Amino acid sequence: MADVLYDPSSVDFQRDLYAIYRRLRDEQPVYQNPESGGWALSRYEDVRWAAGVPGLLSSEGTGMSADLLPQIQALDPPRHDRLRTLVSRAFTPRRVTAMEARVRGIARELIDAFAGRGKCDLVAEYARHVPSRVIGEMIGIPDDRREAFLHWTESMVEFTAEDALDAASLEAPKHIYEEFARLLEERRSEPRDDLMSALLAAEVEGEQLSQEELLGFCFVLVVAGNDTTTNLISSGAALLARYPELRRQLLEEVVCAMDGRHHAGSLCPGSLCPGPASHHDGLSVRRCSHGDFWRKPGCFGLPPG
Repeated sequence: MADVLYDPSSVDFQRDLYAIYRRLRDEQPVYQNPESGGWALSRYEDVRWAAGVPGLLSSEGTGMSADLLPQIQALDPPRHDRLRTLVSRAFTPRRVTAMEARVRGIARELIDAFAGRGKCDLVAEYARHVPSRVIGEMIGIPDDRREAFLHWTESMVEFTAEDALDAASLEAPKHIYEEFARLLEERRSEPRDDLMSALLAAEVEGEQLSQEELLGFCFVLVVAGNDTTTNLISSGAALLARYPELRRQLLEEVVCAMDGRHHAGSLCPGSLCPGPASHHDGLSVRRCSHGDFWRKPGCFGLPPG
């Protein structure tokens, strides 16, 4: 049996990641990459244990955080605990809950834009815009700068078939930091009801976030938030297309929860339609103009009515 090669930066890994993860758990739960020397734990119990021994297994100094300002997920205690306490003063459940109605409004507005056509490119027309608009409004990114942040984020997280980092990818963090620095300076002069203003005001025992910590938190929120939510929506749609029985079960639960107030037909089995390119169980895979990305747009079809 061939050895497992765990390399998350590889396009091949992204195309077959679930099978690779399964083999890691079954065959090499404590894995070391023979090329990079890096270690990976794949079983829940091991990962949970490792997270509690920062003196032995540190979150700091990893390749993913190299050349970036401090980020909460890449710090060990006590720096991590201090930053988390300060951030929690601004990033509250109340602030998140207050966004619910607005999130629904954004989702409906995006769907309305393509519903009349009966189909859409799920990633390009919906999945990428939901988190971009929600996070942008929450942080306080002006509408006319949102697309720039989205472009910088995508240039950092998308891999081409050649797996090459171009100049745009390397410059993206610099542009994000510069833009947030300007926006933070504006909030210092004129605070608003947004997360940037709340972070500036957050204080614990007379201590506030430093400029580098502010920039690092805004950076990880906009980059990780855009990427993870876009992937969640598109991957969820692909799974529902692959397993129609789960889609039916989900729809029944949603209809029951909503007390029959919404028509469930808009997500009926078969609404993911094959496109002109290759397809798998109803999911269309298209080639982008700037490379074959592992996060591929899908043709999401809406049935009549």
